[in-house]
Amino acid sequence: MKLSDLIDLNPDLLAILGRTGIGPGFGEATVEEACLGRGLDTDTFLEVCRVYTFRDYVPSAAALEKVRPSDIIRYLKLSHNYYVSTALTSLRDAINKMLISCDEKRKRVIFRFFEEYEKEMLKHFEYEEELVFPYVGALSSKASDIVVPPMEREFEHSSMGEKINDLKNIVLKYLPAGSDSDTALEVLRRLYDLSSDIARHTSIEDNILLPIIKRMESHGE
Repeated sequence: MKLSDLIDLNPDLLAILGRTGIGPGFGEATVEEACLGRGLDTDTFLEVCRVYTFRDYVPSAAALEKVRPSDIIRYLKLSHNYYVSTALTSLRDAINKMLISCDEKRKRVIFRFFEEYEKEMLKHFEYEEELVFPYVGALSSKASDIVVPPMEREFEHSSMGEKINDLKNIVLKYLPAGSDSDTALEVLRRLYDLSSDIARHTSIEDNILLPIIKRMESHGE
């Protein structure tokens, strides 16, 4: 299939192109050609696409065998960069604009929830960047001095989800009368989009990366 046809079938896949190194201008290239041109493993790329296409998608053991761990790590790192440098920054700007007409007390409350969410997200990313991803790299290279991180058997994502839901509920239910409704709706759209994207990011970690780690640990790969 041509990559352009795949995007036409599911425009949500636009969200992952920049995180895989594939940008606009791929012409008539097939999915495989576009991946090869950027040094990506096609099977790994398609597994990420399936997560963004099918709700509650969980890859089979056979599908996971074809996934290249380094490409998953690269994708997750670029996703972290996107969340920090683009998604959170634009969300903060939109919240600032929304709160222009609000009293100082309400501004402090809403920003406290935003900053708690941001702090939780950054803490989670730091743990992965400094401990989990190097561990996967060491397993892949069969390094002799592997440092095992204090990993739980499941990544901890629940607190991030709770905090973004708190923020959505405050904006949706408790903004004062007279607030700029267009700006508030823009904030909500950003919150729902970010929440949906993070859910897919979480699925990739829980249903692709974690099983790969377990397989490499058990097989000594």
